[in-house]
Amino acid sequence: MRWLGLVALVLALVVAAWWLAREPRTAAEHALPERAEAADVLSSAPSAAEVVVPTSHDVDAARVALDAAPSESAGVAPAPEPELATLVVAAVDELGAPIVDFALLFESEQGLSVAATFAGPERRWTGPQHSDVELAAHRGERGVLELSLRFEESREWRGRATVHAAGRETAALELALDLAEPTRARVVLPRVPVELYGIVCDADGRGVAGVELEVRSAGEPSNGPFVPASVDRARSDATGAFEFALARRAYATELVARPPDWDHVVLAASELGSGLRIVLRPAAKLTGSLRDPLGVSLGAARVQLRSAGPGPREWLEPALVVSDGRFAFEHAPSGEFELHVWRTRGPGRWAPALVAPVTLESGRATTLDLEVPELE
Repeated sequence: MRWLGLVALVLALVVAAWWLAREPRTAAEHALPERAEAADVLSSAPSAAEVVVPTSHDVDAARVALDAAPSESAGVAPAPEPELATLVVAAVDELGAPIVDFALLFESEQGLSVAATFAGPERRWTGPQHSDVELAAHRGERGVLELSLRFEESREWRGRATVHAAGRETAALELALDLAEPTRARVVLPRVPVELYGIVCDADGRGVAGVELEVRSAGEPSNGPFVPASVDRARSDATGAFEFALARRAYATELVARPPDWDHVVLAASELGSGLRIVLRPAAKLTGSLRDPLGVSLGAARVQLRSAGPGPREWLEPALVVSDGRFAFEHAPSGEFELHVWRTRGPGRWAPALVAPVTLESGRATTLDLEVPELE
């Protein structure tokens, strides 16, 4: 009977152990739905042997998400993109052909002032002259000027543009520049009438070809910075006719002609006009000899004429270097001059030694015999 008691005790212990083990499994059974959901998610993931390639749409979406994510570093807003307004101006002549060289000045109601120049293949500009605008780009084709202006304080500029080309009428435009689209303008610059023209001839009225003429002008204030005081040049044709396409009579100060075999011509502003008739006179001639205080001809000397009358004191070409004490200016202009003489101090070294006044007359020869002092 004793062994039956032991058996009963063992059975009781087994039943107790089974009952205690049954409660955790019941709790696990309550968690089975959540574990099943997780298992479903894991089972949907690709296996180690499968490779998933992201599509372009996924990449773009990821980039958008990254761009939209706030910066964690500084938290500073990015700088705004530059705001540019574009002005495009085309200049043509009366026949519609592009004008190679022209200039533009834009002055706004807000005080902006920008000047730009289009000059053939090389485009150059000046400006900006105002802190609220930046000249950002300058490019164009033949006869077209394109400017890109960066606005800082306003989205629109209203003002007046002046377009100018040498020898042509000036055009004025009322413009409004904004950021929406380029402002385009086309201007016609007709050539101004020729005001200074004429003929060059000899005493018998025959035209003289190939004469170089110059008109010196004091500048035109109405042209602003584009045409300063300048020199306009012309050359007589086979009939002796000439014209100055750019010079304006109102601003011309003098006309000068220096034909090589004739007397020089200088006309004052009061003598200028349309239909000029310039009669050339024969050149003067100057010859002479140079000797030292002992009466011996100088072995080496340099001589040159310089104007001495009213007006600029100009040196006349050529300067002569003589080796036998004799010199000759075969075609010299008429008027009051100084003859400057230099003596040598060594190879290539000249020192002034004498200045002699001389008056030359058209068509006449003048001879000088000069004593040149020793150098100190």
